Amino acid sequence: MEELLKNSLRATVLSHKHRGALPPVRVTISSSPHEFSIRVSDRGGGIPNEQVPKLLKYSATTADDKSQDDRDVFSHLIGSMNPAAAGPMAGFGYGFPTSRAYSQYLGGDLQFNTMEQMGTDVFLRLKHFDDSFYI
Repeated sequence: MEELLKNSLRATVLSHKHRGALPPVRVTISSSPHEFSIRVSDRGGGIPNEQVPKLLKYSATTADDKSQDDRDVFSHLIGSMNPAAAGPMAGFGYGFPTSRAYSQYLGGDLQFNTMEQMGTDVFLRLKHFDDSFYI
C-alpha cells in the first residue's frame, strides 16, 4: 500500500509543482464477505502509453532520469513528513511488480488503469483471511 501511495503522490507533486494547488490523491476502500479492495486514484498526469507494457517488468521504470531536481522536490517533501523515508524514492523498477507479486501471493491482484495526461487508478484486491488460510 505504501508503494502505491508513494507512486501516486510522486506523480501528483511532479506534474503539478508549477501549478499551485495539488489535486487530491483519493483512496477508496470497499469490502465484501470474501475480499476487500482499495483504489488509489490520482491526477498525476498518467503513464505514457508506450511505457504501460513495461510496468509489470522488474527493473523497468517510468521515472524520468533526466531531472534530478524533480526527485529532490519529492524526496524533500517525503523527508519532511518522515525522515526515515528520505532519499531516492523512485526509479528502480521494483515497486509495481513486487506489489503485484505480494498481492497475488495473498490471493488477490493488483491492476491499474491510466489515462495519459490525466492520471492513474490502481486497484488492490485482497482476500479476507480466515482459519483455512493458516491450514
